[in-house]
Amino acid sequence: MDRTDNHNAPLGVHAQRRIDRGIDELLGMCKGIIADKVVNQDEADFLLNWIESNKELRSEWPVNIIYRRITDFMEDGKLDAKEQKELFNLLKCTAGDLTEFREENCSTTLPLEASCPEIIVQDSLFCFTGKFIFGTRSNCESEIKNLGGKTHKDPGQKTDYLVIGTLGSRDWMHSSFGRKIEKAVGLRDAGHDVKILSEQMWIESLFG
Repeated sequence: MDRTDNHNAPLGVHAQRRIDRGIDELLGMCKGIIADKVVNQDEADFLLNWIESNKELRSEWPVNIIYRRITDFMEDGKLDAKEQKELFNLLKCTAGDLTEFREENCSTTLPLEASCPEIIVQDSLFCFTGKFIFGTRSNCESEIKNLGGKTHKDPGQKTDYLVIGTLGSRDWMHSSFGRKIEKAVGLRDAGHDVKILSEQMWIESLFG
């Protein structure tokens, strides 16, 4: 997938590589910052300064989300206890919470719906990405087809649901997300009604 800049012109290969490297660096910083379960003032200052020094990343998801939130938090020059907790949760959602799967990278939860929407399978179009505790991606797609839904490989304007597996895929561009998630976020931001679900949301809706 070619990502675009603010003028909707395709990014060149070298520009795309720089952006991908920058996002990888940011994810690494997020994981390092949240390792001790707290975000302190120095870490918030460092993260804000890093983003401001990397201007070409500010409009890229998820950097744009972090930049907007941390700028709001730091408007008065300091991070209070409530803001520390909110920033910690934001960075954890972005980088993926390892929880019990220590040997795996877990998926980002940043783009998920705020609450689980009603999931209508019949005649709806689903796309799956990541690794699923439920089973292989083929197993997940078979469940949808058995219930009267449809699946395809990549999100598009007709996609109703993107379902993200609990575990990250080694095929993803970044440790906690890949191109399908980026594309679905872009489609949603452009006004298309694609709903981004976690594996847990999907399972609880179908089998809960």
